[in-house]
Amino acid sequence: MNRWIWPDSRPARYVRCAGALVLVAALVGGLLLLREHRRESELAGACGGVFGVPEARALLGDGPYGEDAVSGRTTGDLDGRGASLRSSCTVEGLHDVTLSASVDGVPARGHRHDLDGMYPKVPGDLPAQPLGHGWNGLFSSGESLRGSPGGELVTAVLLDCRAKKDDLLVTVRAEPDRDDGAAPVDDPRERTRYARVATAAAAHADDHWGCGARTGKTPRDGDIALPVGAYDDVPLDDAKGTCAGIPGRGRSAARAWESARGRPGAASPLETCVLGTTEPTAAVAYRFEALYGPYAQAARADHAENDYTDRRKNPATAAAGRLHDGGHWASATCPGSRERALFTVRPPYRDPLRHEDRRSAAQRTKDRAWERAALKSFAQHSARTHTCTHLHLP
Repeated sequence: MNRWIWPDSRPARYVRCAGALVLVAALVGGLLLLREHRRESELAGACGGVFGVPEARALLGDGPYGEDAVSGRTTGDLDGRGASLRSSCTVEGLHDVTLSASVDGVPARGHRHDLDGMYPKVPGDLPAQPLGHGWNGLFSSGESLRGSPGGELVTAVLLDCRAKKDDLLVTVRAEPDRDDGAAPVDDPRERTRYARVATAAAAHADDHWGCGARTGKTPRDGDIALPVGAYDDVPLDDAKGTCAGIPGRGRSAARAWESARGRPGAASPLETCVLGTTEPTAAVAYRFEALYGPYAQAARADHAENDYTDRRKNPATAAAGRLHDGGHWASATCPGSRERALFTVRPPYRDPLRHEDRRSAAQRTKDRAWERAALKSFAQHSARTHTCTHLHLP
């Protein structure tokens, strides 16, 4: 008798299982892609898309960042007709890092009382390093002469927009919270990561607002110079950066804190040279600053508002002269900027009500003559880097 043999059902079960696995894999892959898209969209939408997603995520983590982790506001435009552009945004990351970006139209236009805070300030009293790589920018960790680093890293980039457009100042602040107490600027790879966030933000801002500026290159690992610290002084005679060429001034100004050592031609919108002494303790004797674009405008606005003793002649009203509270200023015309560059030299401020000036008239005359000669050397050196002309000296 013939027996009926049921067909083997195992192949069919294998096919159904394989199909189910493919379906699950596709579903998981789709969910991962959706999650990745949401993460990228979260950052891509911040500050009008200013933050570069790969660069920012390298510091902030992959997200999600939470409902209140991203905040921002944008007003004005770059067309030069109404209020100048001001866009700000903050993202609180997962790696104990908070990133803040500010995009400001240059020159700022607004009510006089708003001018003091028209641009983000660069922290610290020691020189910031030029960003390099074709960017007109700076990198600062807010270092102090007292040896205490600031709590934030600041990278600023000034973009020279095409004709009939305001320029753009892009400032990125990072507030890392390191449990081990280590400063992220000590690691050259960390410095590069922070700088890349700012250069990517500058490139995105250039594209987003139609600036049309000539942008630089992405910084490479190890190419961002270590910010100047309290113990990075050199003899003034050996200065090769922002203090190069300044004449000596005896023991009280024998040491120099400078940036751009070994990096000739690296431009920055804010350049500083600090002269002083390290014996018995570090003390500042003179401070030189070269301010361009937004920083020059902010300084002049401050003088216009606060120079009560001489409103007729100060950096806001004259091309060169002597500062009422000590020191001198000079100025120059620079290509692509509506604002004249401002160069200043200042001795330490002493309250006349507390510190009597016991110098003789002859000594004060000699001091002022040295200040003018030193400012001339500093201003000429900086102006050459920025191809500025028509230098007016006191």
